[in-house]
Amino acid sequence: MSSTHAPAPSAGKRGEVIVDQITCDFSGTRVLHETDLMVQAGEFFTLLGPSGSGKTTLLRIIAGLIDFTSGSVAIDGSDVTHLPTQQRDLGFVFQNYALFPHLTVAQNIAFGLKIRKVRGAALTKRLDEMLELTELGSLRDRHPAQLSGGQQQRVALGRALAQRPRVLLLDEPLGALDRRLRQDLGSEIRRIQQESETTAIYVTHDQEEAYILSDRMGVMEAGYIRQVGAPREVYSAPNSDFVANFLGETNSFAAEVVGHDRDGTTVRTGEFAVTAAAGSPLLIGTACTLSARPEQIRLSASVETVPAGYESVARVTVTDARFFGQTIRVRLADERGSYLVDLDSAEAIPTIGTPVVMSVRARSAVLIPTH
Repeated sequence: MSSTHAPAPSAGKRGEVIVDQITCDFSGTRVLHETDLMVQAGEFFTLLGPSGSGKTTLLRIIAGLIDFTSGSVAIDGSDVTHLPTQQRDLGFVFQNYALFPHLTVAQNIAFGLKIRKVRGAALTKRLDEMLELTELGSLRDRHPAQLSGGQQQRVALGRALAQRPRVLLLDEPLGALDRRLRQDLGSEIRRIQQESETTAIYVTHDQEEAYILSDRMGVMEAGYIRQVGAPREVYSAPNSDFVANFLGETNSFAAEVVGHDRDGTTVRTGEFAVTAAAGSPLLIGTACTLSARPEQIRLSASVETVPAGYESVARVTVTDARFFGQTIRVRLADERGSYLVDLDSAEAIPTIGTPVVMSVRARSAVLIPTH
């Protein structure tokens, strides 16, 4: 059962979503396994994972667009498992935006309101609110073909939010845009979601999007939610090799638990003892993996010159070193494997073939049980 921990609810906000033991089979193949999830009212929650992990399937089950095998979905305490999509009070934004090409910006945003028979002053007021929120007032009379991709995305957001849905569902809406525009518009999505106080569930395979947008995120693999938490928490304390490697780069060292204290767990890896972050206690003698992010590692000429606050973890040889702007990316190797370190760009670029000692910031690495 996946973690469902969430922040305390905010008074007056709608849109709590609870997924309980959802399973889904396609043509005899299970694509979601006994999935539990709680998304708190008003939060921005991201489903993050590679293609085929089940994230879009889960989003579409919440939307009522896919039949599933077992389990239930509730919104604000009401079971909506058997309700059709149009009765769930949801808004949708998909990758292709699905704007009506013959309608103007204002007409696209107002479309759903008119379907719901909102007319006159109420329609004008809500349309003006949406144009202000999405900063599209000056473009209200343009057609989609006259807009940039980012502007089209804001129209789709405005249309989805105009009806004040309890939950906004977004399926990779930035996937067709370049990286810089994705970052800028990701921040816009976050701003609009916060100002409208709408619960958002967002699907992406891009970890940077998840970091920028999320209050919390769930990392998915092979039909399971592997870990749920705030972006920094999940990045800094992954609970599995998959999460550690999917969320950026990591260095893995085979280790064995040799001791505990209140500040952390001591493990032995090769000739060195390293203090890992405090976490779920592992029994002394347990084999595990010590996982250390590249930015938590330093390089020294010898064990004696390891900086204060760091602990030696391996003797290695530099196999590659390249300037990456803000960092120097260094690749290293020993008889056990290869490693990656990101040094500050002000440091000297190491020479290929140089023997060095890798050290890790004390209590920054995490332990992952070996299964």
